[in-house]
Amino acid sequence: MILFFELELKLAYTNSLKEKRNILKSMLEKIKRRYNVSVIESDAQDNINRSRLSFVLISLYQNNAVSQMQEILQFIEENYEVEVIDIIKEFL
Repeated sequence: MILFFELELKLAYTNSLKEKRNILKSMLEKIKRRYNVSVIESDAQDNINRSRLSFVLISLYQNNAVSQMQEILQFIEENYEVEVIDIIKEFL
């Protein structure tokens, strides 16, 4: 089972693109290492307070994929000052 999902984030307290990139770089590296998923910033690279992240993960079962997506969401919300504005998910 392949799960593709996108998160649109609103970042709090970022004052420059450099600061935003540092926050996202740290976040993405930790997520990749902890959850073994592929993730990139796929849109809004030039917007200081917004970001769209695209994820792909593989699991044998749909329930496991959804559970891992929820763990990633929880990790982001607990460890970073961001608001998840939108979630798009698709099973391939």
